[in-house]
Amino acid sequence: RPFWHSFNHAGIKTFQALMRDNISQVYVLFSNHLDIGYTANRAGSSSGAVVDDYFNIHIPKAIATANHARERGGVPYKWMTHSWLVSAYRNCNSTKINRQGPAFPSDVTCPSDAALAVFEAAVRRGDISWHAF
Repeated sequence: RPFWHSFNHAGIKTFQALMRDNISQVYVLFSNHLDIGYTANRAGSSSGAVVDDYFNIHIPKAIATANHARERGGVPYKWMTHSWLVSAYRNCNSTKINRQGPAFPSDVTCPSDAALAVFEAAVRRGDISWHAF
């Protein structure tokens, strides 16, 4: 029977316990912990800096890694992220992320139309998914 489980730093022990339950299929997804507030960008926005990293580094790298894995064949790369982050990426121009409040501009550099198209294609292929947290 299939079983979905989110692995963390204690995942090995949990996995071994699952194997004793005659689990026949395990799905492994790459994911991340979204911690907004651990760094700052030039404008002093910690949330803007973290979201910028996702928009401009992590999301493109996940897509590139999935493409590379598909080209090589074998095990595909699937990346799971946060629903809020996906919504902010898709609706960046109407999303405010800053320290000052909604009357001020966002501290985030929004993805281009081309980047959004690449992202949507990755979602349709199943390369990127998100959870409901």
